[in-house]
Amino acid sequence: MPFMRINHFLLVICMLCGMSSFPQQSVIDSLQNIISKNKRDSVTAKALYNLSFEYMRRDISAAKKSIWRAKALSKELRRDYLLAMSYSQLVNIHRSESNVDSVNFYIEELRELAENTSIRDYNKVNFSYYSSHGLNLKKNGKAKEALPFLLKAYEFANKIKSPTDASGQAINIGNCYSEIGDYTKCLEYFLLALKGFENTGNKKGQSYCYNNISSVYYKLNRFPEALETVRKSIKLKNELGDKGGIANGEQNLGNIYMGMEQFSKAETHFKKAIAINSEFKNQNGLMENYYNLARLKNETDPKAALALFRKSREIAIANRDSALISKIDLEMLVLKKADYEKQVSADSSAIANINILKAAGNKYQETFGYKNLADYYIKNKEYEKALEFMEKFHTMQDSLRSDVIQAKFKTIEEQFNKEKNEKQIVILQKNEEISERKLSRQRFLMIIFGLIIVSTGIGFYMFLNRNRLKQQMKELELRNRIAADLHDEVGSSLSSIYMLSQMAGKSQFDAKGDIIDIIKTNSKETMERMGDIVWMIKPSENEGEGLKYRMERFVHEICNSREIDCSFEADGLDEVKLNMRQKKNVYLIFKEAVNNTVKYSNTKKLDIKITNKNKNLEMVIKDFGTGFDQKTVLKGNGLENMQQRAFDLNGLLAVNSSPDGGTEIQLSFPIG
Repeated sequence: MPFMRINHFLLVICMLCGMSSFPQQSVIDSLQNIISKNKRDSVTAKALYNLSFEYMRRDISAAKKSIWRAKALSKELRRDYLLAMSYSQLVNIHRSESNVDSVNFYIEELRELAENTSIRDYNKVNFSYYSSHGLNLKKNGKAKEALPFLLKAYEFANKIKSPTDASGQAINIGNCYSEIGDYTKCLEYFLLALKGFENTGNKKGQSYCYNNISSVYYKLNRFPEALETVRKSIKLKNELGDKGGIANGEQNLGNIYMGMEQFSKAETHFKKAIAINSEFKNQNGLMENYYNLARLKNETDPKAALALFRKSREIAIANRDSALISKIDLEMLVLKKADYEKQVSADSSAIANINILKAAGNKYQETFGYKNLADYYIKNKEYEKALEFMEKFHTMQDSLRSDVIQAKFKTIEEQFNKEKNEKQIVILQKNEEISERKLSRQRFLMIIFGLIIVSTGIGFYMFLNRNRLKQQMKELELRNRIAADLHDEVGSSLSSIYMLSQMAGKSQFDAKGDIIDIIKTNSKETMERMGDIVWMIKPSENEGEGLKYRMERFVHEICNSREIDCSFEADGLDEVKLNMRQKKNVYLIFKEAVNNTVKYSNTKKLDIKITNKNKNLEMVIKDFGTGFDQKTVLKGNGLENMQQRAFDLNGLLAVNSSPDGGTEIQLSFPIG
């Protein structure tokens, strides 16, 4: 990119945001090295101009000295476009210090220079004039007046064939359309700017686009999209070390969180913006920061809100920003402080302020001016007037956020994404062509590389196959163990049922009843064991959900039979996928622990909680019964079996108990 285009971009961006990033010492040293040669040429003038930008937020006094020297040298060389750049930088410096008269003086100097410049410099000088004048009008709240100047600057940027300058002006135009409530046009220009900055790889420009797009999403109450885009902006600002840009992002975050009614977060971000802008003495930034923080404080702390509104108003008066003054006066009207109650006619003053916003073309602020006036009349119990202005508020708000606008907005977004995807496809196709050419020149090496990949693939396949066989062996081993369980537990139960049935045939009537009861009990236990074994080996799509259902049913049945109050929480279990071994062991540990609790603890309450944390399944079973002394308790009650099953799960089982202190069993094992 030519040097001139870099300079213009710096001009556009600095005027756009009123902030610049921290200068790097190496850049300053390079520029000072050029200047130290004392050559009276355009290279030195450009170096002085760029040095002024580097000093802009580090040493404003040094920035002024540098641009004054650039201006004097440009006049001496009779290079109008260099002189125009110097005037534009002086406009920028004086606006940041709220020196309105000086700002107007240099804009007039730019106008005269544009009218009398040579043909050679005509487009560049006129670009500087229209850009500076338009942006100054916009900064003063006169978006409608600013728009024609910025559109003209955009034309000149294209004439001098500077895509960076054109993208910068597209941002300014988008901001104007945003203030006058034409959000579709606004988004068109923001995306046009974003496309231009992406084409030139300009991260700073991209960060400004994302920040401004987030503001539009905020105005349309599309808060999730607003957060996403402003975070993209802040990420780029951090990469660039641009604290000034970060301040703008922090203010946007404050507005978004205020819209989402997360007021604590909003206040934090507003205060961060104020801290950064105070450090750089950026009056324009502070003016907006104080205004937004005052709006936040309006409901909770009217006294603090009033003080903040006054701070913002003082800076707005110094900047002669009539639109912002009107906005603040409308906000302060609702507070009904003494200074405003003394006015001859508060409502006529408020209407005048709304008319100022209307004349400036600021539909968004005009809309909320009606809201403030309605709130004022509600506090004064003048409900008919309040209704009149509330209806105006809702009518304008609906027009700004109508379904038609939202649909157009979505269409523009989709078109931008479509073009971006098509561009990526073209790039991929070009890359594919390049790859094909390289492939034809390096065929021999690719064949060797292919053989290496094939060999690696075969080795990898063999490794996976070996692991698969190993896993199958484990499953076979598990099935054999289940078969053994089936033989030992169910087989022995069926044998006892058979023998008892024979005894029942030979016994007297009274004894038959007892034997039949035993047969019933054994049959029920056998059915349950059979059901458990079938469930363990039966595959299902969601092992966790089946396990949760079976656990919950078991614990409620057994607790209801003993009149025990049971709490069972296992929400995380729904998403868990366990293999057969894990499913079996965790269920049997659970059953054993619950059975022991019900049989031996004499508890009236049982709490069970199962969670899935960091790829670990954690189960806690706690009763409030008699407990036991872990040092003197005899082995038994299935504790050893539970420990063995936990070991098989590669997990840990902890049993904590004390006499009269209840018992807590904790199981944790990895599920990955």
